[in-house]
Amino acid sequence: LDKKRIKMKQGDMLALNERLMLHSVSTGADCPFIVCMTYAFHTVDKLCFILDLMNGGDLHYHLSQHGVFTESDMRFYAAEVILGLEHMHRRFIVYRDLKPANILLDEYGHVRISDLGLACDFS
Repeated sequence: LDKKRIKMKQGDMLALNERLMLHSVSTGADCPFIVCMTYAFHTVDKLCFILDLMNGGDLHYHLSQHGVFTESDMRFYAAEVILGLEHMHRRFIVYRDLKPANILLDEYGHVRISDLGLACDFS
């Protein structure tokens, strides 16, 4: 993340919140349905999060390419998203940005929830 861009958009609190939320869901038993952070660091002009590799695209991309999903595919994706949300709720985190672009796929077609910048911790 570019620090200048973050400051211009007053996104410093969102970036800090995302780092805290990623740390919270990545601590202890990692959830296979949430993108986890391995490491975070910063340089003079960048804020960097090292996250799980998700090279299968996102659901928004796949919807735009294929039009609609089959009912069985939707059940599969919905079940994994619900398990990811359940993992967050057990940690008193409310995810507030659920949309197809924030649901990433790994190389095997399993989903992980990403973009925790708007999430809230109620612990």
